Amino acid sequence: MPKVLREISGITILDNGNFAAVNDEDGSIYIVDTTASILSTIEFGKKDDYESIVLHEDNLYIGESNGNIKVVNVTTQKKVGEYDTFLSRRNNVEGMAIDAKNNKLLLACKGQTEDRLDRYKRAIYTFDLEKEDLDETPWVVMDLRNSKKNLKKSSIITNYIVNMSVSLRLTSFSPSGIAIDPLTEDVYVISSKGNILVVLDFLKNIKGIYLLPRSVYGQPEGLCFDKSGNLYISNERKSTKPNILRIDRKELLSKPLEDS
Repeated sequence: MPKVLREISGITILDNGNFAAVNDEDGSIYIVDTTASILSTIEFGKKDDYESIVLHEDNLYIGESNGNIKVVNVTTQKKVGEYDTFLSRRNNVEGMAIDAKNNKLLLACKGQTEDRLDRYKRAIYTFDLEKEDLDETPWVVMDLRNSKKNLKKSSIITNYIVNMSVSLRLTSFSPSGIAIDPLTEDVYVISSKGNILVVLDFLKNIKGIYLLPRSVYGQPEGLCFDKSGNLYISNERKSTKPNILRIDRKELLSKPLEDS
């Protein structure tokens, strides 16, 4: 990625195959092609902590860590709306996905849940775009501490966990990105802490937990799917250069993303 996207925190794919990306320190949307060249820039707000971006119909939705959502029209490249949810920087909203079927956004929180009763639990909320309202009850509350014993070695479409001591990495799970597989409706949640990728079905059952190799995924912060089901993961600068990595659909289904 270019220098301006060293802190690339969220990505989404446009209808023409290019990416729209946000830098978590800058109120700009960067349109990037597959050669990592910036084609254009859309200014939409002041400097803040922007963590996610998704495309839905004609609009781009940009999520801030404080739960605020800004809306930018793709055609006019102008800001056309803004939503202020009850979430705050304490919740630390880092990921956002579009559930197009139900016209809702999924917001994944890196911080603790509202009740603060368990520091290992992480919540995902739903924002109804028609009602313009965030549901007070989380869509799911995730806790990976007891997941290992229930998973078996298999492929990504059933269950899988790497055979190694993973307790510390599981307890560090803090969502940094979220996306919905357009072909299966499975929900993918990534965590830069612990380099973890979790796959849920839409009934909220955990299908797989993947420990991503740090040598490849230096700081995974964003992810998205294209219409063919290929997965893209963006990494901020850390142990690797900032980049967007593509996992082809065939590869995604044939072998797990093992740790190395």
